Amino acid sequence: MLTLSPLYNIHLADSISLSILLCVSWKFETTTIIIRSLRIEDKNISEGRSKKLQSMVVEYGVSGRTDIHKHSEEDSTDVCKLAISLIDQDDLEGAKALLVPLADKNDVSAQFILGIIMLMSDLDAEKHRGCQLIELTAEGGLADAQYVMGLIYERGSYGITGNMQKAFEYFSLSAEQFHPPALHSLGEMHLNGEGVPLNYEEAFHLFHRAAELGYLDSQVCLGNLYERGLGVRQNYEEAARLYRQSAEQGNSEAQYYIGYLTGKGYGVERNAMEALEWYKKAAEGGHAPSQYHVGDAYRRGEGLPKDEKKAVEWFMKSAEQGCYPAQFWLGYAYECGIGIEKDIHKAIEWYTKSAEHKFCRALQALAGLYYFGTDVPQDHVQAEKWFRAAAEQGDLVATVFMGVLYKDGTGVTKDDNVAVEWFRKAAEADYPLGQFYLGIMHEDGAGVEQDYHKARELYMAAAEGGIESAQSCLGYLYLEGLGVSEDTVQALAWFLIAFSSGDEDVEEDLNSLMEECTQEEIAKAQQLAAEWLANHPEKIGNE
Repeated sequence: MLTLSPLYNIHLADSISLSILLCVSWKFETTTIIIRSLRIEDKNISEGRSKKLQSMVVEYGVSGRTDIHKHSEEDSTDVCKLAISLIDQDDLEGAKALLVPLADKNDVSAQFILGIIMLMSDLDAEKHRGCQLIELTAEGGLADAQYVMGLIYERGSYGITGNMQKAFEYFSLSAEQFHPPALHSLGEMHLNGEGVPLNYEEAFHLFHRAAELGYLDSQVCLGNLYERGLGVRQNYEEAARLYRQSAEQGNSEAQYYIGYLTGKGYGVERNAMEALEWYKKAAEGGHAPSQYHVGDAYRRGEGLPKDEKKAVEWFMKSAEQGCYPAQFWLGYAYECGIGIEKDIHKAIEWYTKSAEHKFCRALQALAGLYYFGTDVPQDHVQAEKWFRAAAEQGDLVATVFMGVLYKDGTGVTKDDNVAVEWFRKAAEADYPLGQFYLGIMHEDGAGVEQDYHKARELYMAAAEGGIESAQSCLGYLYLEGLGVSEDTVQALAWFLIAFSSGDEDVEEDLNSLMEECTQEEIAKAQQLAAEWLANHPEKIGNE
């Protein structure tokens, strides 16, 4: 399913397990039997694809347990019921023993259930035979079998080459029989433009049909579409209604979404405590992003008592499911020894897992560890690797550091021209530190033509952004009359501003200049500095 959450885009885990949790149902006359929790191994699913059918477990409707010895083999419905009961008890061999005689007599239901069991085998030959049985029953018109074949072709598993067109055909056949999971899968294909042209309106239509049949995941997807205004007019109230409807029936993903909307006050009254309660319910149901939120609440002490150990426990649960913000914070906990014993190797391990998802804070953390040699041997080549990865994600801190690496020739071959390119990229994004470094390059004539006027302009922008080094640089330009008229009062004022902002390196020059100035000049400079600082209180000490 398309990741629609505006928060980290983590509402669905980005890496999926090697199992597909299936919910399949079929009818014998008036009796509906639903297999619960059949895990079909799929070794060809690539890590990083969206998690499919995350919450599709439905309790099967078998009342009581039937004595196997009292069953008639001719009563295929009851035999299949009993086989499903045995599957639920993990007695696969017992279920097979019941089903084989019926399957040999071409009983479609028995063949399908037997095929599902065979897919769970460790033997390739058994899995292949399972696929054949399911495909046979699919061709015979069994909606559940058509749906399962759609899944197999969609993923390219069990020795069958992936084929989105075949997946679409099988899902469509099943959907024509109003099979909710098949309708949902078709909706996902249209939502993501996989195998069919991207079409939000058609996705909305398909999800709506499945939701009307009570399919909880489709209710969540409809909520997503209403929340984002995709294929339908944006309507937070309707999104919240759909999320709540599914959440109250135990859907963890819906609980996460209604928690998010409630926390933000979108479509419902804002209520941080209620939002946290929904996150806790989803977290207890194993929902990774919600586990992250609960951990973060313990970390911050917001809505829950501050408890670093509990924060780590929840981050661990979430991180192990692939939630990359949780992986980052777990790495941070290991790096700093917060709520868990300090272990830099574990920190790097979890930072790396998060960084593999291009999470900028993890990329920055790894780059910083190697750049500064914090608890690990200093390695500027590794630092450059991670800074570059973060910069390519648009991270401006990393963008500036890339310029610094090229400016200093650290981890890369020194190249002022390349350094200027990186600094300019950050400066053009109005990032003060990028403006400061680009100012240095213009002042020094490194990688660009020397231009004191441009340097002053850039320093001024950086100074406005709270970079104290830029403030002191402005002082030196006025002191030397570079790009501006020489002005001792202005120089002294900028030195005072820089020192007040936290630049201790300017203290010696500040004291020397004050000794040279008259009391009148000092008073004027102090007045200018005080006025500037009063107008920029939030910019003090931001470097």
